[in-house]
Amino acid sequence: MAGDTTRDAPRDAKGRFAKGHSGNPQGRPRGIPNPRRRPLGLLLRQALPGTLATLVRRKRYLLRPVLSLVVPPARRPDPGERLGIDVARLRSASQIAAAIGKALSAVSRGEITPREGLRLARRARKPLRAIRRRLWRDLARLEALRRGASTPTNSAVTNSLFKNSL
Repeated sequence: MAGDTTRDAPRDAKGRFAKGHSGNPQGRPRGIPNPRRRPLGLLLRQALPGTLATLVRRKRYLLRPVLSLVVPPARRPDPGERLGIDVARLRSASQIAAAIGKALSAVSRGEITPREGLRLARRARKPLRAIRRRLWRDLARLEALRRGASTPTNSAVTNSLFKNSL
């Protein structure tokens, strides 16, 4: 019986915590910040020169957070620049298709990540909108010429090409 009462007690005969019991069963209260990061916040508020260097020497795990506050993050290189694709110079559908094919082959070879390839393909597709708009304008102009140029060239209501596409 005496063994049963010592098992239920949070401490053993030597004063240590018994198995399954801890000194703080409810844990750290909400709103109390992580104690490992408290010194960094205090020192940054004071902003005295030299204090961060001594802190980082003592506590190595604070090196990365301190550097991220002091040094701006490195600019990620553009995958298009690495592959030699200049999206601003893409003018035709064949150039756009070649650029997207180049991005896909670079992804398959592992030169760029799939996310970078997707971003590059989306950027390369943007000039297609301008090409499509130009083609629709040209088609509308041709249809207006075929009708005898009686309707304005940019009238979307009277143009049958636009009626059918909406």
